[in-house]
Amino acid sequence: MRTPSRAPRSTGEAFSIRTVLPGVKGECVAVEVVLPAALREYAKGASRVQASGRSLEVLLADLDRKFPGIRQRILADTGLIREFVVVFVNGDQVMEGAPERVPIQDGDTVHIIPSVAGG
Repeated sequence: MRTPSRAPRSTGEAFSIRTVLPGVKGECVAVEVVLPAALREYAKGASRVQASGRSLEVLLADLDRKFPGIRQRILADTGLIREFVVVFVNGDQVMEGAPERVPIQDGDTVHIIPSVAGG
């Protein structure tokens, strides 16, 4: 699911937030999501936000609940990660296109990075 690729250091070091939501012992955790400049308009300019979920799919749904419209910029209509978006979990690139198959654990940090192409 993940490869040993590292997230670019230009995004800065992310600080994991280890929070278990009240009333759901060990089931929902809050993690930090680092957003690229292109997605910050959805998060009122924030470069780092918190979202909850035990899979990348649930995490992105929670992110979209808090910041409507952001999920469709990350996932295609098929539900897979868009071709020109790269997601890292704890510095490891997510190679699995299906976000429901990408586990998220307590203390993880997720970086969302748009691919840059040109000629």
